[in-house]
Amino acid sequence: MGAASFRGAGFFGAAFRATGFFATTFFATCLFATDFFATDFFATDFFATDFFATDFFATDFFATDFLAAAFFAVVFFATGFFFAATLLLAAFFAAVLRAAAFFGAGFFAAALRRGLLAAVAMTSSCAGGNRSSRF
Repeated sequence: MGAASFRGAGFFGAAFRATGFFATTFFATCLFATDFFATDFFATDFFATDFFATDFFATDFFATDFLAAAFFAVVFFATGFFFAATLLLAAFFAAVLRAAAFFGAGFFAAALRRGLLAAVAMTSSCAGGNRSSRF
């Protein structure tokens, strides 16, 4: 049974969809195309005031190595870091799906069910509930 068979099934289907979400859709969604980048925030007087016309932007600050080296190195490093983290997350979910295909969905479903039942039993016994739990 291949990982593709889990695409629509419960927890593993959600994990598969999450993989695609973090690896592709998230970076192509309206997050980067919403009105935030087209709103008045970028058209207000803040960008037309003297702050951007002062000597701060005419000084050597923008002619130094800060913008020529360090600033762009930081930006590109951060971009690469988040891209790599996204790929690692996708690889993790792919590994989970492969493990599910190897062991079978019944094994994981039973383990999850036992874990949830044990957690509920411990919670209820701590609250003075069922003390004769079989877990």
